[in-house]
Amino acid sequence: MSVLKRLLAVDFRLLIPKVRFTLLGEIQAPEFLAYADHWYFKRILGNSPNQEELFALLDSLIETVEFNAFHYNLLKFYKKQGRNQSTDSILARIEELRIR
Repeated sequence: MSVLKRLLAVDFRLLIPKVRFTLLGEIQAPEFLAYADHWYFKRILGNSPNQEELFALLDSLIETVEFNAFHYNLLKFYKKQGRNQSTDSILARIEELRIR
């Protein structure tokens, strides 16, 4: 996972198409996204060929990921991207997962 995070810091245009395609597949895997922070979300979005598909994938993870860190990072990312319509479901999930 740390190698994937390091590769996200590289300009994707420097990668050959086959490597770029493979990298996009790996970084858009739910297992990777669950542990990514808002900076990685931004890098993935900037290099994603289909941004709406990425947002749909992130939205689907709101209910399945059990880590509040994911939700707080996603909330920050969505606010910076102006996707405020999804923040209510994120806040509801954070409250649901909160330890009482």
